[in-house]
Parts: sequence; structure tokens; C-alpha cells
Amino acid sequence: MTSLLLIQRPEFNRGSFCYSPYILYSALKAGGQSGLFYEDFSCTQIDLLPKAKKYFVGLWSYPQIDACRVLNRYLPSDSEVYFFGYTPLIEHERLPSFVLPPELIKTGIKEYVDYYNDFSYILLSDCDMHLTKYSGQVYPLFTSYGCSNRCRFCPVSVNCDSYRVVLTEDEVLKSFEKCDSYGYKNIHLTDEDFFFDIERANRILQGLVGKGFNLIVLGSVHTVLRFVRQYGSHLLEDAGIKLIEVGLESADPKLNKAMGKHGLENYLHLAEVMKGTNVNIFWLTMTFFPGETIQSLRQTGLFLKKYGYELHELYGRIATNSTEGGLGQFFQLYHGVRGEEELRASGQSISSRPVRLLPSFIPHSFLNSKIENVRQLKEDDRQWYEIYKVDPWKFYVRGGESVKEVIQRHQGISIGETATFLAISSRIGVIE
Repeated sequence: MTSLLLIQRPEFNRGSFCYSPYILYSALKAGGQSGLFYEDFSCTQIDLLPKAKKYFVGLWSYPQIDACRVLNRYLPSDSEVYFFGYTPLIEHERLPSFVLPPELIKTGIKEYVDYYNDFSYILLSDCDMHLTKYSGQVYPLFTSYGCSNRCRFCPVSVNCDSYRVVLTEDEVLKSFEKCDSYGYKNIHLTDEDFFFDIERANRILQGLVGKGFNLIVLGSVHTVLRFVRQYGSHLLEDAGIKLIEVGLESADPKLNKAMGKHGLENYLHLAEVMKGTNVNIFWLTMTFFPGETIQSLRQTGLFLKKYGYELHELYGRIATNSTEGGLGQFFQLYHGVRGEEELRASGQSISSRPVRLLPSFIPHSFLNSKIENVRQLKEDDRQWYEIYKVDPWKFYVRGGESVKEVIQRHQGISIGETATFLAISSRIGVIE
């Protein structure tokens, strides 16, 4: 009988706890435990699963709920069954929960470079360098896990109780030595904020100078600015950082602040500071957070028209972010986030199985916002609608009506598709 069996059903990755199956597997393997790992489980396979003493089932995304309900019902009753991943969702489903303790997480993120070859889906959404001027497969690596920022929309700090598991500088550099020995030169650091401690970041980057790595990192605007002010941008370049992902979310000052971000002036300053360097800033955005309007979407579109990318500069998979008409991730209301009940009351849910790359929640602020001006569609506009497989020619809008009225007039089309059309149209200035 197998001592343990990890079951995971891959969805689009958002980092952090989405990597928990790989972290748990790596920690258990490093500790000498034996077991099997099913990454792409579907309910048709349930009779094929071997008998095990313990089953660990990953649940961190809403589309996984039904498969997890089936597993909880049909896995052998004389075995121990645990669910892990996003704890508030697991508790909401009243499933037996296993919370990864900090020491296990630390072991997992420290060791899992050794187990890349065991995984089929570890790359998830982190498989390319984002910008087409760079090439090659990219591998994920943590130097820390968790976050203490507590942004209103984000489940990460909720799931880790605002605690951050941190590898020492020596442990990080040893992981990079392993990557080098295996030939992994393109690395996506999947920390929520690599620059949370700029002195630590400085020491790590000093150790990577001249090693030939190509790095993608994530940082918040205030920590990246603090690092650049203290150490300059040359170290970023010398250590191999090609791109820094920064959570702009919205370029509307009021909405940016409501999300718990750091003030639009800081994002503008960072954009200008980094303009003359070889380090690219990749702006992450969010659509349909409560407070979103036609006008706030236009503000974000104008920011990205100036500081973002053209479609040809990006790999197709990533074209929804950091572009004028790309809507980034859609606001997804996770159980347990700060102000959950207030957020739920601020809009209309249109899906019980939300994912980040499809609209699942439309805020009242957007539904009630008025179209003031409409311009004719141009041929160049088509590229933005094609990303989302939306045909703009089947919609009709006019000045003076609200988003809600447009949706009501297009009842033969799903709310999500109509809202997506209107959001794109707002971003690129078809409607204002």
C-alpha cells in the first residue's frame, strides 16, 4: 500500500498557494517519504487510483471543487484524506484540512529544484520570458513564500495569515547553483515580493552577478523604488533581471487606493525611472474590482498605452497584461478576503466557479456607469477584441445609456461577454 498519494488538478496559476502541491511533494520526497503524484486528475480516473494510507488533495481554485467533492466521497473510508491549498475555501466546503506548516514549506521551496523532472505541469503559466525579445523555457523558483501586504482583493496574505517563509541568502544561492548545474538559466522568481527586504535582495543579486541567469521577479512599487534609490538599477541589470512584474491593478487614483495599493504617483515615478534601463517593468492589472467604471478603465488604458507594450512585443499567452486593451486578471472574490461581505454586496456574481481570466463578478459601479461618448470602431481596434474572442460588430452602444442598459439590450449574449466587450471598449477609448 502506498504511504501517500498527492492528487492535483492543474488550473491557471496565480503563484503562491497554487504551487502548494509541488511544495508538499518536494518536502515529503526530501524527507524520504514515498508516494505517487497525480497532477492531472479527473473523476473518470477515480477507480484507477491505487490504495493509499494517506491522500493529500490540492484545492486552491474554484473549478476544482466538484472533483474534490467526488474524491472526498469516494476515496477509501479506511484511509486518511486531507485537502490543502487555499484554506478558507477548504473550510467553506467543510472538507478535512491540512495546513502546510512553515518548516515544511521552507523545505519544499528549498528542495523542489531537484524534482522539476518529476512534474508535468510545474511551469503552469510561468513557462516563457513574457517579452518576445527573450527566448527559452522558464522555471519557477521561490526565495520566499507568503505575503504580509493584505491587499483587499488578494487571498495570499489571508491564506498564510500574513506570514512570510524566507530562505536565507545562502539557501537561495545554493538553489541557483542547482539551477545552473541542471542548465536552468531562465528563472521566474515566484515570490509575492522579491524586494520585501531590500538589503536581502541586494545580497542575493550581488551573488548572481556574472552567472548568466535571465530573471523575472515580482515586486511592489514601493519596494522596487526603495531598492533602486538605495542601490541603483545597474545591479538589477548585472544580476540578470530582465523584467519586474509590478501590481498596478488600476491607473485610476481613487480605485488604486481603494485596492490598498500605493498611490498612482509612485507607479508613474517608477515608469519614468526605469525607462532608460534594460530592466522592463511589466504592469499587472485587474478589471472589475468594486469601484470600477468606464472612466477608470480608460485611465488604465491610457497609462498602458504610454508605459505598456504592443502586442507583437509579448508572447500571446501574456498579451492580456500590460497592454492598452488587455484586461489583466478579472476580480475574483475569494472566500476569506478582507471585507468579503462588503465586497459581495458591491456587485453581481455571474459564476459559481470563478477563474481569474474570465469575468465572474461585475461591480455595481461598472453596471451603473454611463457612456458619455462613442467613437467608430477602427480596424486596429479588432486586435484587442480578438484576444477575448469577442465580435465587436454584434454590439450596439450609444451615448447616454448605462452599462446595465447595454447588457439588458443584449440579452441573447452572456453578461460576461457583453461586460468584456464594454471593458475593452473603455480601455481603448471606443466608449468614454
